[in-house]
Amino acid sequence: MREKIITLFVCIAIGIGAMVVIKYYIDDDQCIAVAKYSRGIIVDQNNEPISNVKMYEDSIESEERSISNAQGEFEIPHGVCGEIALQVVTPDGGIYTRKYDSEHIPKVIKMEYKK
Repeated sequence: MREKIITLFVCIAIGIGAMVVIKYYIDDDQCIAVAKYSRGIIVDQNNEPISNVKMYEDSIESEERSISNAQGEFEIPHGVCGEIALQVVTPDGGIYTRKYDSEHIPKVIKMEYKK
């Protein structure tokens, strides 16, 4: 009888542990699986649009995420959880890193860029 009770408690503990692990990984997957697109415009200090600006997520070694068009407009896909670090490379080779909350990427990103 005592062995059956011990076996029952071990099975309950394994079940609870499995549920905790599953819940933990489901929450992480939701953060990664859902993607969002942010649109905006990149301008210089005179509020003139900057074209051909390359945007990377986290660092330049990462995959290129977006290039601004002739009007300075860009569209960048990203996850919806936490903070996003954008590394921006201007046509003159200037490198800028900006960190934003992924829910609040500004529509206008102002650079200290000289044509």
